[in-house]
Amino acid sequence: MQLNLKPYYWLLLGIIVTFVLIGVIGNILILNGVASPFWRKAGPYVAFALFFLFGMSLVPISLKGFVVSQYKIGNANLPMVQLISQHIKLVMIAVWSVFLLGLVIALPFMIKDGFFDQAQADTPTDLYQRK
Repeated sequence: MQLNLKPYYWLLLGIIVTFVLIGVIGNILILNGVASPFWRKAGPYVAFALFFLFGMSLVPISLKGFVVSQYKIGNANLPMVQLISQHIKLVMIAVWSVFLLGLVIALPFMIKDGFFDQAQADTPTDLYQRK
């Protein structure tokens, strides 16, 4: 079964560009004294969601790379390689399901333990003003 990787490459590129833009625009806004309480609260959730999507979009690329490399080194006739290459979409969905199950289990504990809370560190504007 053929797997088209183009959407996953575009998703990876979009997430990387989004991370860079968030960092650049956020630093410009903070240095100019604009600090939205909404984004300070929602920022960690947005960053974690983007990071999670980044990891999810790497799964099909890694699977396809694994199968192609196994074919290139001469392991195409191995049963496991044949099984994965014939059912690559099913394997991809299975890996995604394990990731999502882990997220569903861990997310309530992450929120309860303060994973997304703002650290008590100085803001970038405080660091620049101290010099």
